[in-house]
Amino acid sequence: MSDDAARSAGQASGQAAGLAAGRLAGPLHGALQVDAANLTAFLTTVHEHTGVTVTTTHLVGRAVAHGLAAVATSTDVHFVVGDGPDRTAGTTLEGVDARSVAEVARELAVSRAVAEGRRPPEPGAVVASVGMWGMTTAYAPRADDDAVPVRVLVGAVAQRPVAIEGRVVIRPVLTLTLTFDHRHVDGGWAVRFSHAVQEYCAHPDQFEELPARVAGQPAEGGRSDVRVGG
Repeated sequence: MSDDAARSAGQASGQAAGLAAGRLAGPLHGALQVDAANLTAFLTTVHEHTGVTVTTTHLVGRAVAHGLAAVATSTDVHFVVGDGPDRTAGTTLEGVDARSVAEVARELAVSRAVAEGRRPPEPGAVVASVGMWGMTTAYAPRADDDAVPVRVLVGAVAQRPVAIEGRVVIRPVLTLTLTFDHRHVDGGWAVRFSHAVQEYCAHPDQFEELPARVAGQPAEGGRSDVRVGG
């Protein structure tokens, strides 16, 4: 069986399990905490090499696509990038697992769909940020009228005490919360997805090669246009 066929069969199995539990099956909530030191350094380096404004949400979206590639056939990700009093605005990027973080940021910045609030049906995941409001933790609700398997909220990076080799040290920590729709995926799907997202966020440099530095961009140590937690 090919990898794509195996992922498709796994997703179908998860959907069948969820549907068997009935329409009233509640969502499965979870949270991941990631040491954000590597993530922040990686975003700074991406900006220095490309000049593109990059955020934690862009990288998490790419990590989510990495997770989807491990368990699903669709790696399309819907990014909620802004909201008004009456509606949520965002856009869906297709095949995000084949894009770099800089490409994700660049395409979101120029997408008309962001301004118009359009969303193609049923992306593989939805990603939104609450870090822009200074919140470290919040949980997305489940939508009853779609089949999106997982929604991920990106919190603000915060300094927290962490135990490392028996010592308590202060580290930058990113909290991601995940809401899985148990009607469509099962616990095994959720675990495999979560592990893949966490490994990507913790060590993004192991999954993506940096492009050559763009002429005129600041050298290492210069000013960087990077937003952490946004």
